[in-house]
Amino acid sequence: MRKTSIIEEKERLTTCPTSLSGVSLRTKPGVYPSISSKMVDLLYWRARDYAQYYFAIKDLREKLSPLKEEIVRVVKENPDVQGICAEKDNFDLLVIPRRIIEWDRELLKKSLGVAYPGAVTDKELITRILIPERLKAEMLKDVISEALVKAGISEKDLPRLVEPEIVIDVDEKRLNELLKHPRGFRLKPGTKKEETIWAIKVERLKK
Repeated sequence: MRKTSIIEEKERLTTCPTSLSGVSLRTKPGVYPSISSKMVDLLYWRARDYAQYYFAIKDLREKLSPLKEEIVRVVKENPDVQGICAEKDNFDLLVIPRRIIEWDRELLKKSLGVAYPGAVTDKELITRILIPERLKAEMLKDVISEALVKAGISEKDLPRLVEPEIVIDVDEKRLNELLKHPRGFRLKPGTKKEETIWAIKVERLKK
């Protein structure tokens, strides 16, 4: 289902005046809500506070971005440094790298050939459900398909809704052993994509 943007939402709504100067309610065209002045006041004050906090946080996020870039750059250039703490300013800041690896299953199979099963475990997913090794994907697929049909889904739509997906679990230790093997295993270009995501965690030293 396509999400509507806030612009589209605003275009399909109209405004309804209230007893508060310069304050209107957003409503559907032709609708005049039966809402007490007390509820309008409550909505206004809570919405005002929310909006002010929202804009303040948005402005702060824009200021945080260049600061984060500088902090991460310093840590990258000094690998032994993982953060900084300052008792006088009551903060402890850690810079945490997270390694993200994406494997191309078909290229990995071509790279390893018959050695593929020894380093990689294939796992079947159905609608994001991890299939235990003792069960078969088809078994759960049949159960899910039957439940969808009972819920009113047409059988012709099932292939679009229930589609098994193969994900892989790579034993990197075993893979590295294979790549050092005299047989000369080599990963084909594009088999492995790796990037590092940097996160910053800050806590107060004293509550």
